[in-house]
Amino acid sequence: MRSKLTKLGRRDLADKMYNEVFSYHVDHGEGMDQYDVGKTLGGGAIAYKDADGKLEFQGSFKTAEVLDNGPLRLTVRLTYPNEVRILSIDAHSNMVKSVVKAKRPFVAGIVMHNADNKSAEGKGYIAYEDKDGIMVACVAPEGKTEKEQGHLLIAPNASTYYFGSAWTRYDGDGIVDFSKWQSYLEAFIQQIKNPLKIKIKR
Repeated sequence: MRSKLTKLGRRDLADKMYNEVFSYHVDHGEGMDQYDVGKTLGGGAIAYKDADGKLEFQGSFKTAEVLDNGPLRLTVRLTYPNEVRILSIDAHSNMVKSVVKAKRPFVAGIVMHNADNKSAEGKGYIAYEDKDGIMVACVAPEGKTEKEQGHLLIAPNASTYYFGSAWTRYDGDGIVDFSKWQSYLEAFIQQIKNPLKIKIKR
């Protein structure tokens, strides 16, 4: 239907119908994907820097393997030409754990579509609020942060970092504004630094 309307010179009607019925960039009552990515670091991907300090984007993964697919955790292994990433997310968490196996130091980042939007470079995290209340972040305790090339960047001092998001329209997690998002990230960093320890006595 969309292609037929476009051929008839009704691209405007075709786009309107598509957006109102099918597009995942439009909220139909169950959420949406309104965070444009394109050829950027999106909301937590990694890149390397060339000799001039410019970001080298890695493109798409070559293979993917599901390692955990249980009710408490999802883990996948993504293989790229020069690296392997293992991503895992626990139930009810806003953050994805990313373990990168690469031969070069890397930076993780967030693309900023509007420099006037709210952003933050905290102690061990970077955060940004995009249009429609979508908030994204990268966390790397002790990581060095910077703002350049249209991105917020953080350079982890280890192979592990975290990335995630929240939405002001969803109040189920209590993260209803940018200040709450920052508080969540600061608490998350403390959890990483002070993990729960269990001792079993026999």
